[in-house]
Amino acid sequence: MNRLTAICLMILLTDACSRPGAEIPEYRLNATPLPLSDRTINMYGRLLLNESEEYALIPDPAERAIVKQIFYRMDSTKILIRKGLGPNEYTNARLCGIEPNGDFYLISGALRKIYHHAREGAPTRHVDMETYFTNAIKLGDQYISYGDFSVSDNTMYALSDASGRTICRFGAYPDDGVPALCL
Repeated sequence: MNRLTAICLMILLTDACSRPGAEIPEYRLNATPLPLSDRTINMYGRLLLNESEEYALIPDPAERAIVKQIFYRMDSTKILIRKGLGPNEYTNARLCGIEPNGDFYLISGALRKIYHHAREGAPTRHVDMETYFTNAIKLGDQYISYGDFSVSDNTMYALSDASGRTICRFGAYPDDGVPALCL
């Protein structure tokens, strides 16, 4: 039996080694260096890209900018939202998302607000959320927020409608799944 196994193994190895090697795909990436100076980007936090308009939105704490617009094809920047107490300034807000049309939004979980801005930085509206949160994302006309630890049911997430009213809560430890009533 051992001799038969050894012969079969030799035939298989000979057949496997005699085949031509598998072609290894080769990928070539073309990249164009962007004409950005070192002072342009101070990466901290999220980078939100608007490819159709060829700019990115980033926070830049070195310049006290909550939202800084970087036109990456021409090394040009513009601060849209500053940190402060004046008009169109915020003390506790973070850049959170960008819409396909270029409008963007900021979140302030401590104030329970989501601020919407037009692409040039002008405020358009804000949503008063029912719950405190540490982060939020927009899904269509609803929001999922994370981090409302002020409630006693030990849940981590809240699903809210466009007006900020909580539809349901989910993500209780240790079962962090989405219950059927949220779907």
